Amino acid sequence: ISLTETTGLGIEETILNPSLNVVPNPSSGNFKLNYSDMSMENATITVVDLLGKVVYSKNTNVVGNATMSFDLNLRNGVYFITVADGVNKLTKKIIVKK
Repeated sequence: ISLTETTGLGIEETILNPSLNVVPNPSSGNFKLNYSDMSMENATITVVDLLGKVVYSKNTNVVGNATMSFDLNLRNGVYFITVADGVNKLTKKIIVKK
């Protein structure tokens, strides 16, 4: 779904409705990060544990609609995946069960 907003000047601006999903969840450490309507250049994707320790970090462009695959050797527990570019930030929780 794409929303279009028209300003009083007759200029149309597309408003993105970004979404981020992690599948499967729970996971064994192998999962996919699906995103759509994203517009984050020079973004950082981080995975942190419940104590805030960064267990994975990568700088990349997160633009449009795509899927990123992860194969991380993580212990059982709860983790948070964050995609941020300094202005915007989206976070999802993932449970690792082996």
